[in-house]
Amino acid sequence: MKRLSGLIVVLCVITAGQSYAANNKCVVGTEREAGSGRYTFYCDPIHPTTANPKKLPAGQIGLEAAAKDESAGIGWCDTLCIVTGAADTEVGTGRANTNKIVETLSAGNYAAKICDDSKQGGYNDWFLPSKDELNLMFLANERTNAGNAQPDKYYWSSSEESISDGTSYLFAWAQKSSNGFQILDNKPYVGSPVRCIRVF
Repeated sequence: MKRLSGLIVVLCVITAGQSYAANNKCVVGTEREAGSGRYTFYCDPIHPTTANPKKLPAGQIGLEAAAKDESAGIGWCDTLCIVTGAADTEVGTGRANTNKIVETLSAGNYAAKICDDSKQGGYNDWFLPSKDELNLMFLANERTNAGNAQPDKYYWSSSEESISDGTSYLFAWAQKSSNGFQILDNKPYVGSPVRCIRVF
């Protein structure tokens, strides 16, 4: 299905504020396993505060992106495009979003499902990044050239969005690899690539 023309929302992503937080186990822009191609793009704060809280589950310290795209182009949904409740956008919510999408849409060939099924690098805990996780992934890629993303492509996030009457979830957030713009894209559009992520 083709992308709808005249998309309503275009957001220029703010790049300030993401520091290269690091400790001896988590360094943004580096491979945790040499030669794997997977790169770390987010590290939880070592000393969380109210202003800078921990965002990942206890015992987990960072997020890493897969070494390659899981798909060069696929829809956010397949034959069934309905409300899934995957509306969270913050860092730390991509896994829960992915679970909601797969539980609601079940079998099929769509963005969240192929991440949930992925076995890249010998791991089976991949998921589709939330809107904010996707942004951090591309910021790290931009600064370190770690990610080999397809140029000028809008990558899917797991965050869907209600527009107009507040009940129709026909759109989900996507982000352009070349300039960081985030848009609400038509969920059945099959031209958007997918890069899965995991927590460690």
